Amino acid sequence: MGVFMFFLVLFFLFSLGHLARVSFFDQEINTYLYEIVYFGWLVWLGLKYKLQPLKNKQWKWLLYFTVTLLGTYLFFLYSFSPFQNLVASLYVIRLLLYLLGIPYVLHHVKKEKSKQLIKGYILFIGLTLLFSLVQYGLYPNLRNLQYLGWDPHLYRAFGVVFDVSIASAIYGLILLALIFTGRAIIKQPALWIVLTVIYALFGFLTYARGLYVSMAITLLYYLLVKNKQLKSALYLLLFVGVLLLIIPKPFGEGGNLLN
Repeated sequence: MGVFMFFLVLFFLFSLGHLARVSFFDQEINTYLYEIVYFGWLVWLGLKYKLQPLKNKQWKWLLYFTVTLLGTYLFFLYSFSPFQNLVASLYVIRLLLYLLGIPYVLHHVKKEKSKQLIKGYILFIGLTLLFSLVQYGLYPNLRNLQYLGWDPHLYRAFGVVFDVSIASAIYGLILLALIFTGRAIIKQPALWIVLTVIYALFGFLTYARGLYVSMAITLLYYLLVKNKQLKSALYLLLFVGVLLLIIPKPFGEGGNLLN
């Protein structure tokens, strides 16, 4: 029950996006409520498993990356003010803690044979869907927050992260998870189809061309190169073409896919 509640709380807070942001020093330093929960849990995993998860050779890259990251940080240390170095060090620490979470969380899930992570992920999919529908339907214009530094997105899906680049990455990862592993997680075929179509639509409504290109390359490689499914690839291209025709085109450069 404890692990189950932890993942529910973690994914719920993660679903809140910038609504759960905590800022210091006039927004120079930001953190999120889910990070506090996650980093605290990571400390607990470190005390429980010590260095055991890192002994696997597949995590060698993590050591090399850490050394490179710290080396470049120290190399430029004297080029900035103490406060700027403090802010930069917090970004370095945050990134390293996220990366350390990969071997430790995977080790814990494998060790405990826990399926609670999947349940938390399903909660995240549902809440992201809900918040994105509310945002696009009731709050499609971000211009009133332009004075805080946000881009003035108009009639684009950005959920509660207020940025189409991050939102497109989240929608894209959820969509790929639904396509490749969704049938094993979501038992109802109709629900799986609905969620897949909706998240594909969300992805298109971000008007993020980077997402379009990356998803096209990933799926076409999977269908044509890996599985030799020409018919499925043609259906995919047809589906994409229809969506591009029917989705609303917002006024301005944000919705201009040719520029």
